[in-house]
Amino acid sequence: MTSGTAIKLSSCNYITIDGWTFESSDINVWPTFANSAYSTNITYSNCTVKNCGYAFLGNNDSTILITGCDILSSQNGTTNAGNQTDLLHLGGAQNVIVEKCKLVLRAPGSAKAGSDGSYRHNDVIQTFATGGSNGKSPTNWTLRYNWIENQNVSGASDGNSSWLMVEAQGGYFKIYSNVWVCPSNAGGINNGVHMGSGKAQGDQHVFYNNTVVKKGNAPGGAISYNDANKPAGTGNGTPFLRQQYCLLPVDRIEPREYLL
Repeated sequence: MTSGTAIKLSSCNYITIDGWTFESSDINVWPTFANSAYSTNITYSNCTVKNCGYAFLGNNDSTILITGCDILSSQNGTTNAGNQTDLLHLGGAQNVIVEKCKLVLRAPGSAKAGSDGSYRHNDVIQTFATGGSNGKSPTNWTLRYNWIENQNVSGASDGNSSWLMVEAQGGYFKIYSNVWVCPSNAGGINNGVHMGSGKAQGDQHVFYNNTVVKKGNAPGGAISYNDANKPAGTGNGTPFLRQQYCLLPVDRIEPREYLL
């Protein structure tokens, strides 16, 4: 399969996708593994996905568990003409757990227009508030025990890419015990782990006990916190954030301990 979508869910409830293998032999293609909308209680477990565009694409879903999955993107867009490639692209998703996964992005971002005229900001994980009358903010996420790697191997990349891009979130974001990796001379992680501000003073955004590895001359910052979206009238209150991270000059960390 070199294009299209393998699994499509619309207004579904209590669905488990376990042990699937989804693989394309072409590294320049852009298929989607799973696309869901307005669905609840969805579990993806022990799935292997290779040479995908989006692995998990979602719109206003709730109660999602992604566990024990091994995901590798394609390299589409090596001449800045590819398609948008976020391994997890979940707009307005609420009550999400991503755990024990290996997520490797190697499709480059670009400041130039891609094949459909749009710019490319490829992220390993991307979530944002959806629009329209049924729009929602991403709320109550937990990321734990994952290996998250941004390779961006193409020389055409301008580094416009991130490990994690979170925008207009609400509730809590708990990010702990993950390994974030950017190899030496990779295309870049300009925003690294980027968290926009919360929607209310009571929101909590916690980043702790993570290992951050940026090899050699890998560009960009590791962690970015932006309070620009703080609602008017909330005074000086800002969401809680605790950061503890380690920069290690090592050649390789085996991920298997984080996949148990």
